[in-house]
This record gives sequence, C-alpha cells and structure tokens, in this order.
Amino acid sequence: PRLIGHYHSHPDGTPNPSATDAAAAEPDGRLWLIVGARDWRLWRSVAKGAVHGRFDAVECNIAGSPQLASRGRLS
Repeated sequence: PRLIGHYHSHPDGTPNPSATDAAAAEPDGRLWLIVGARDWRLWRSVAKGAVHGRFDAVECNIAGSPQLASRGRLS
C-alpha cells in the first residue's frame, strides 16, 4: 500500500485549507480531502500553492456523479 493523501474535517467551517493545515503539510504532492459543514473539496500539497503557499485545488469527479467536480455537496 502507498499513502496518497490525508483527510480531515472542518465541521463548523468551509472545506478550504487553513493556515494551520498549510503549516502541517509537506509539499509532497499528496492529496488532502477536507470536509466542511456542508461540502467537501480536494487539494494537493505543493511547494508554491495558490492557497497559503501550500495547496492547489484538484478537480475530482465521483464515479456515477459527473456533476460533482472539485467541490461536492453533502446531503
């Protein structure tokens, strides 16, 4: 098995990386799935990312739900 990423939640907030997330993330290209209060988003940790200098958004389609792109809604 190979580790490809991490996940965690911001249960009272948005699915965007925080400054704390950025400080903890290595620029190793791994994926970060962040679940917010109502939706989720996928990110990649990189050396000079657009968000906090560490994360770039990643396009993600869920099998069977092509309308769910890089941002998904939770029911």
